[in-house]
Amino acid sequence: MRAHLLETAGVAFSIEPAAIDESAIKREMRLAGRSASECAKALARAKAAAVSARDLDALVIGADQLLDAGDEWHDKPKTLAEARLQLQRLRGALMDWQPRCASSVAASAYGMRRAGRN
Repeated sequence: MRAHLLETAGVAFSIEPAAIDESAIKREMRLAGRSASECAKALARAKAAAVSARDLDALVIGADQLLDAGDEWHDKPKTLAEARLQLQRLRGALMDWQPRCASSVAASAYGMRRAGRN
């Protein structure tokens, strides 16, 4: 979806994996009593910072999202089987989708890189 928005706007960009330890950030946020929204924002910032550190001339947009279902936070399922299991577990539950973005501007308009995954 984010890539589609940038393409539609005519923005040239590349997608760069951030290679951060998302599990560690989520653990820290849980221990600190933070919300899913705050965690998604922290993940987006960490992704933007990681990619920015590799390319100081790029405008970097980091993004992440979590599905907040009460005491449980859910990521995007990686497989169809995971998606099926997640949908079964969440059936009838109240949920709140927490998409967040963060940017890291190093000063150049030469290109954009999006940190993280779609």
